Amino acid sequence: MKLVILLLISATALLAANARPDPDFNPIRLRSEGRVGAFVNNCESWRLASEVNNFRSWKVVPEQCVDYVKSYMTVEVGIQTQYEYDVGTVVLEAIEYLNTVSPAKGKNDTWLFDLTDTLLSSLPYYSRPGANYGGNPFNETAFNEYIKEGNSPLVPNVNYLYKDAQEKGFKIVILSGISEDLRPVVEANLNKVGFAKWDKLILKYKPGMPTKDFKASERAQLKKDGFKVIGNVGDQWSDLLTGTNAGKRAFKIPNALYYS
Repeated sequence: MKLVILLLISATALLAANARPDPDFNPIRLRSEGRVGAFVNNCESWRLASEVNNFRSWKVVPEQCVDYVKSYMTVEVGIQTQYEYDVGTVVLEAIEYLNTVSPAKGKNDTWLFDLTDTLLSSLPYYSRPGANYGGNPFNETAFNEYIKEGNSPLVPNVNYLYKDAQEKGFKIVILSGISEDLRPVVEANLNKVGFAKWDKLILKYKPGMPTKDFKASERAQLKKDGFKVIGNVGDQWSDLLTGTNAGKRAFKIPNALYYS
């Protein structure tokens, strides 16, 4: 009996020692495996499974769900589309959290934002026949031509969170997989829709590196440079679950158009 008690005490001590929180530890690690939604019989369930990262690494919206995605993104239910309601719900939750935290004096406490479909919407591109609301394979050349037009609208409601974080004194960092050579048009587009100020706009200057790896490495570099991510906002799981310095809280903007 004494031996059993001793073993239990030792095990408890070991668990306690290993339970100390690691600020860089993310318990939900991004994995590449997982079903891709090949057997879909309900499009609402398919979208939910994708949003919670159960269906992963899919390349196109299932053919039978293209009209559903179009309606989700464009058809008003009351005064907004369902997509706009869903984004608004995420933003309200993020603002609730923002109201509970403050930047430490003399520190670069940061709110980190993805760019595409987090701040600037690519819905006008995906509504074109060549993209077919995500039902056709991604065409990087055509998408870059869309970015060059400089007319991306803002993602609804996210501007309120952006401005509130800025006004509270947090550093604002935008981290994107958009190519560095598109910086002038990206900056002009951000300014045009009201995202007028930021502390860092990091665009992809390593063209050969996968975007998720680039973002992970840049978040690590931000940490080295003294930027501690408090809130992290993105539309893809790769924005939120890869690497270190991913934030005390992460908020996923819904995206039914593509997965990366």
